[in-house]
Formats: sequence, C-alpha cells, structure tokens
Amino acid sequence: MTDQDERDGARTPRRANITAISEATHTSRQRASALLRAAGKRRSKKDGTYVFDEAVATILALIDPARSAGHQAGGDASAFDGVAGNVSALSSAKAAYEAARTRKMELSVAEIERRLIPRDDVLAAAKDIAAHVRAGLAGVGAKTANDLAASSDASEAQRIVDAAISEALLKLCELGAYLMGEIAST
Repeated sequence: MTDQDERDGARTPRRANITAISEATHTSRQRASALLRAAGKRRSKKDGTYVFDEAVATILALIDPARSAGHQAGGDASAFDGVAGNVSALSSAKAAYEAARTRKMELSVAEIERRLIPRDDVLAAAKDIAAHVRAGLAGVGAKTANDLAASSDASEAQRIVDAAISEALLKLCELGAYLMGEIAST
C-alpha cells in the first residue's frame, strides 16, 4: 500500500494491492478480485494496484454480511462497524424467521396429531350442536303439552317438564359422544 502523497498541493488517493484490500475487507484475494471486476473496477496497468478507499467501499457494498460474521465470531477485532451493523440486522431477521418457521412446524405437528382442530371443523360442529339443542328444547313444549293438560297438580307438571328437559339433555350428551367419535351415530 502506498501512502497519500502531496503533489502540487493536491492529494493523490492511496493505492493498494489486492492483498491489502482483501485483508481490510476480510475477504479472500480471489473474492475481492471477483467483486472488483464485477463492479467494473480495474487495477492500474502501471503498478497493478487499486484506489484503496474506492476498492474497499465497493467490496463492502457488495459483500455478503454473513461471510464477515465469521470474522467477528472468530474474534477478529478489525471487522468493520458497518458490517457489524448489517450482521446484527441480518441475525435479528434470521431469528424472527426461524421463530415463525418453528411455530408453523409446531402447529402442523399438532394438527397431524389431532391436538389442533381446523377452525372450519369447529364451527361446523358448533352449528350442529346448536341445531340439536334448539330442536330438543323446542320439542319439550309439544311433548309435554298433553301431559300437562291432563295433570292438575303443579308438582306433577314440574316432574313432566323436568323429565322432558332431561331427555333432551341426554340426547345432547349422545350428540357430544358422536362428535367426539365415541359412538357411531345418534
């Protein structure tokens, strides 16, 4: 690497070979060369060097932050802060993705193991139950009307209504057993 020289009061940019640039960006020489070629940066024909700051900025703009993460994890204290920020953001995004992916897999396994029931199935079962309850309770009046008309005792009327309600509730319990797969049909 050559230092910046002052010629006629103007500063010339610092120049460096590919080895110095690859060390500064924590990439291999081959990777650094490939990135610079891809960006259209050419080395000087005279001494084979690049403009250091321009080359480093180009590589850091194109580099995969995850590749530089290994240098930081390995204790390379000279890793760039910009790369560290990108690695932190990338790590956070990957962690959130993995948490969502894990949750999706847990739900899929629960559904396969029949510990999770699809919402549409639950709604259909609830509608069936509500229809049976309504039909059973609506039939209590018709079923007990003749018996109540014949009975003049209030306690006898209460017994008749209680028996009809108990029968409707018993049929509801059978419906629950049917829906749970405990019996074949109602």
